[in-house]
Amino acid sequence: MSSTSKEKALEDLVADFSNYASLRNPPLERQIDDNLDDLSLRMDEFSHSLEMCRGDASNCLFKQLPKMAEKYQIMQTEVG
Repeated sequence: MSSTSKEKALEDLVADFSNYASLRNPPLERQIDDNLDDLSLRMDEFSHSLEMCRGDASNCLFKQLPKMAEKYQIMQTEVG
């Protein structure tokens, strides 16, 4: 392939790509934006749910479990 045909092919490719990149479709852009907003909202909700679960697990592990073990020891001495 000669250098002029390579240059021509490259120019054609750049022209096609620039036309493709500059093509705007407002309804599609709006739909994509709406979907991204919805996805972002769902990710935030999921993140908050994970934080709540982590807090609940921490509460059980460090507060409730020791209380249960203490009550178990008391019951062992009273029953047995």
